[in-house]
Order: sequence, then C-alpha cells, then structure tokens
Amino acid sequence: MNPPAIAPRTEPENKGMSLDSCGLNRSILEAIPFPVFTVEDDLPLVHLNPAASKLATNLGADGRLPAKIQLLLDECIATGRPYKPHDPREAMLFRIHSEDFHFLPRIIRFESSGCANSGWVVLLQDVSRIRWLDGMKTDLLSSVSHELRSPLTGIRMVLHLLMEDRGNHLNERQRLMVASANEESERLLATLNKLLDLSRAESGAPQLCRLPVDLGATVRRAAGLAAAAAAERGISLEIAPSPLDLPEVSADNAMLDEVLKILVTNAIQHGPDSGTVTLQSSRSDARYIRISVIDQGPGVPDSSRSRIFERFYQIPGRPGNGLGLGLFIAREIIIAHEGRIGIVERTDHLTEFFIDLPLG
Repeated sequence: MNPPAIAPRTEPENKGMSLDSCGLNRSILEAIPFPVFTVEDDLPLVHLNPAASKLATNLGADGRLPAKIQLLLDECIATGRPYKPHDPREAMLFRIHSEDFHFLPRIIRFESSGCANSGWVVLLQDVSRIRWLDGMKTDLLSSVSHELRSPLTGIRMVLHLLMEDRGNHLNERQRLMVASANEESERLLATLNKLLDLSRAESGAPQLCRLPVDLGATVRRAAGLAAAAAAERGISLEIAPSPLDLPEVSADNAMLDEVLKILVTNAIQHGPDSGTVTLQSSRSDARYIRISVIDQGPGVPDSSRSRIFERFYQIPGRPGNGLGLGLFIAREIIIAHEGRIGIVERTDHLTEFFIDLPLG
C-alpha cells in the first residue's frame, strides 16, 4: 500500500504534516531532486523516490534508510519531535564512489486526515557544494590570519623594545603613544588568534584526535583552570556529584577543554559577583553523556536564543569586548564530535548551557 500524498498544513511547530488524501502523488516525489524516504507507522516498509533509491543503492542499503539517518529517525520517533536543521555544517557526510557528499537531513511527521496512514518523511538535501564553498572561505580566513600574524609579531617586538626605553629617550607623550600602540597590537593579535581558532573549528572532524575520555576528570580540570578567574569576582565554582556508572566517551580532550573553557568563562563573566557556577555531568539519554554549566546570570533573552551560537553574534545591550565567536567555536567543535550543544529553559533564575557527547 502506498503512503498518502503529503500536503503541508499550517500548524504550530512540531505538530507534523497533514495529509489531504490517501494516495501518494508519485509524480511530485519523482520531481524532487533530493532523496525522500517515507516511513509509515507500524509498517516495516520504507517508500523511496528515485533519488532516494539511487542513494540507498550506492550506500549498499537497498530499500532501507542509511544507518546514520535511521538513528536520527529513531530519536524523532522516541521524542515525537521533528528534526529540522538549517545550518549546512550539520549535514551528514557520505562517501560514494570515492567522493564525499554532504546531506542535510530533515525529518517531519505526517498524519492522514482521511485514513489511518501516518508516519515520517525523511528528506536529504545535498549541500555538498555549499560545504565546499564554506571550506574555501575558511581556508582564506586562515591564510589571511597567518599572513597578518607575521608582520604583527615584528611590530610587537619593536613596541616592546620602545616601552623598555632604557636610555630614557622618550618623553611622556611618546611613552603614552607607544603604550597605546602596544595595547592595540595585543588586541589585534588576540583577534587574529580567535579567527584562527574559528578556522580550525570550522574545518571539522579531520582536526580531532579522539580518544577515550573520562568526563568527570574533564569537568574537574575545567573547574581548576577557571578557579583564578572565578576568585577575582568572588564566584564559587561547584562540581555536582555525577553518577558512578558514567561511561567514557570518544572525544578530543584538548578540544573538549576549549569548549568547557568557553562555557565556564561566559558563566563567570555574566554571573553576579559572589554567585555560584555549577558544573555537572550526567546521562542525557541512552545515546549521550551531558556536561552542564549552570550560572545565576540574567540568562539569554528569547529574541537571542535562536542566534546565540551564530558567529560574531552578541546579545544587544550586554557588556563585553569579545568578538562573539566563543559559542560559535564551541558549537563547531561539538558538531565535529557529532554531539549537541544548547540551552535548557529553566524557571529557577538559573542559566544552563549543555553539551551532549555521543556514546560509542
């Protein structure tokens, strides 16, 4: 039996799609250039359009969903929520005939208004060219940053020598000008280092050195590294007890340290003086281990929640002299780990940022 035709209906988010009839309009599906899979509830069959059938055959999964997509679909079924990413960096990598292809999956619930058919639609958008162009931009950013660092190093050396002024050749005004130029050069160097961090993070999984990691030890190390910064503002760093059976995860320890450094630094910066920042590790669900950083700051306004992890984004009206790259870099590192990063909505005047790292 063919699945019903898909006809979107305007409904609140996560309510799925409504079907106006019970027949599947194959001419529409065949015209869609991207792979489309439909999976009906309680039926083992998967319906594929020609693009999906070709992809499944090339991946050795004739008539089935690719394993990576099946895991995503299983999670959507378990939670009842669709999966609708928009950022091409969230695309999944498939290797077909020695070539890399990136597909951005979207999983949407459909329901029939006139018969018993219901289930899920999986659409895979080929974003390989977008990813290639993004990679070209990242390489250019990295090259420019490296080229600027070399002359800046020489300028900094001259300025440091002038600041020493061992022969007292500079008058007061000249000393102030040299000191100002030195501060600006240091700020420029910090900006270039951030841009290099950005280019490394955007380059993704090839940069990772993944080994078994004890997240409890990672949390304790993050608290230790941030202790001095917290003490300056009288902030107490606390580590919540974690489950005894918390397993190790496969991760790049140095990259993970960088993510926690960003999250803890932000929590200290935005939390109140003499407040508390709590770090905890827990079991998110059967597939993920979670690390949370919880502070008592003002939180993230609703208008900024959808943009807080964008590059160069800063919450309007918040103090700070950063570039707005920290959370974006953290996000890129976690995506490279095939994990998740986000904010938990809380009602107890606490702000919780979390990262979920996959098991296995």
